[in-house]
Amino acid sequence: MEDAWIKFAKNDQLIMIANECSRAANVLEHKDVEGARKAIERGLDLIDRTVDDGRWQGQYGELLKFREALAAQYLCPVSSSLRILIDWLARYIERPKHVSFVRG
Repeated sequence: MEDAWIKFAKNDQLIMIANECSRAANVLEHKDVEGARKAIERGLDLIDRTVDDGRWQGQYGELLKFREALAAQYLCPVSSSLRILIDWLARYIERPKHVSFVRG
C-alpha cells in the first residue's frame, strides 16, 4: 500500500486519516477499546506513510503534532478527545469548490 499511498492526493490522505480517527471514536462509544486501538494504529500508520511522502516537505510539523496527540489516544482512548482531533484535522482538509447545494 505504501506505493499506492503516495498516489493519493494530499487532501485524500488527510481524509483517510480522519476516517480512521472517526472509526476509533465510533467504536469507542460502544465500549470497544480494542477496536478503537486498531483504528488508531491504522491512523498512525497512515500518518507515517504521509510523512514519508515527499509532497509534505515543510508541513511535517503539523502532521507530527497530530501524530503525537493520536498516539496519546492509543494509550488512553477517549471518544470526545478523538472528535476534537478530527475537528483539528478537518481544518486542513480542503472542501471541493465545485459543490453547490440546490434548495428546493
